[in-house]
Amino acid sequence: MIHIAVWGAGDSAATHVRSFLKYSGKCRITAVINHNADRAEALVREYGLTEARVFTSLNAAQDAVPVDAVTLAALKKAYDSIPPLETEKHDAQILNFLNAIDRKEPLLVDGAEGRKSMELITAIYESCVTGREVLLPLTETDPFYTAEGRTAALPHFHEKTRSTARSGSGSASFA
Repeated sequence: MIHIAVWGAGDSAATHVRSFLKYSGKCRITAVINHNADRAEALVREYGLTEARVFTSLNAAQDAVPVDAVTLAALKKAYDSIPPLETEKHDAQILNFLNAIDRKEPLLVDGAEGRKSMELITAIYESCVTGREVLLPLTETDPFYTAEGRTAALPHFHEKTRSTARSGSGSASFA
């Protein structure tokens, strides 16, 4: 059983809840995180998420997880030893990538590390869809190993109604 915290602003939280409820026998929503507590409570009521706790921020949800004093002190010491960041999130990733190209700093997350993250996410999806335990690393015979296999196996929430194609002149046309 996978325990999931659902977060989002506005309708995205409801979309996440609906997506995971399709796998209600395999996934259990145990937290709803939304900056608007009333909206989070409404989602809990609307979808009957009786086990879910409501938090108004990811930090609040993380703070609710009990941690012993020794572990907390070790985590704080490790966190305090990290130098301040010039940037964060996508901006930091892009800046690091550009600096690595210019040989100003090493690439912090290379393709191999990125692949591990994608493999873990893929395994979570596969486990939710199949209801089985998924062992890592995925093998080439696993149906979720390729994009085509994932596309065939995963549920489709919205069918594609438009596409883009390149014409012989190199310009894009929209159908």
